[in-house]
Amino acid sequence: MSASFLRPRPPLFAGAALLLLTSAFAASCGQQGIVAATSGTTETDTGGSGGTGGTGGTATTGGTGGADTSKPLKVLCWNLHNFFNTTKDSGFTEEQVLTKTEYDNKLAAVGAVLKQMDPDFAVLPEVENLAILDDLNAKQLAGAYTTAITETNDFRGLDIGILSKPAIDTLTSHKDDSFKRLDLAGSPSYKYSRDAVEVHITHNGREVVLIGVHYRSKGNGMVETDDKDKRAAEAQHTRAIADALIAEDPKRAVLILGDFNDIPGSPAVSWTILGNPANNPQDPFITASDSVPQADRYTFVYNGVQELIDHQIANPLLGGMLDTKAAVILHGKSVEDASDHHPLMATYHIQ
Repeated sequence: MSASFLRPRPPLFAGAALLLLTSAFAASCGQQGIVAATSGTTETDTGGSGGTGGTGGTATTGGTGGADTSKPLKVLCWNLHNFFNTTKDSGFTEEQVLTKTEYDNKLAAVGAVLKQMDPDFAVLPEVENLAILDDLNAKQLAGAYTTAITETNDFRGLDIGILSKPAIDTLTSHKDDSFKRLDLAGSPSYKYSRDAVEVHITHNGREVVLIGVHYRSKGNGMVETDDKDKRAAEAQHTRAIADALIAEDPKRAVLILGDFNDIPGSPAVSWTILGNPANNPQDPFITASDSVPQADRYTFVYNGVQELIDHQIANPLLGGMLDTKAAVILHGKSVEDASDHHPLMATYHIQ
């Protein structure tokens, strides 16, 4: 299905909400609460209390756990690599035009991976327009998703696509926000190279905010050359958006995800995890890919080097709901047929 969204509240930062084209950790199970009796004493020990909905325990049995009331939300981020259509329909000089065969093959390859992974919500950088998402949804995904896209600042006309099984409550573009690198004196003002797309959904009764990003690339000989300061500034501003959302409502589960174009330990990734040092001490955000086996922990291969440049970084509330056994980065021919990036999917048990 398709719909249009205009975010009803004023944005937290510069850049008004735009009218956009647009088409859920395990529940707080009770601890067993067993308290071992101390040998040689006359103390009377009792078991710990059960979790929500559970029962209290005795010294030998402990409490029973409460019912699991969580609901899983499978979230995927995947750069689809130059997913253009078959028509020259923009003024961007870097726009590519696919043949019908190339387009159909791309559509089928992307669809095969998405069907296999079956996310509930997906952030998909590098999609040209909403019609492609609608085509993908209708022809490959049985119409299971609401589709959404924003017009970004990308020099090729590529945007950030959204697929969502939960209804989208609001969607806001931050492409027109103006910001500087906070830790660099004399920093120029920047706007996003693409966008930070702020999507609000409600899952299992909780508001979940997913901020889909595609930061400044390193260029690799293309028209867009590397600018690490801008990429860091983009990450800083995105983290500031997340922090403001949490300050406004601490019960929000917030996730920053997408193509960061940078690796763990870089300023862009580190700032997203740790936040502004001026606001410390604060709990770091949680990185979903840390739960992926080391051998599989890469989303891009550049000159034979495996790099982790696509990330999902959650605030502590949502990070506590992460299913650490379910995080996966998919590799193999099916992925390589569809994109030069590898999809990262994580499951959050929303409660």
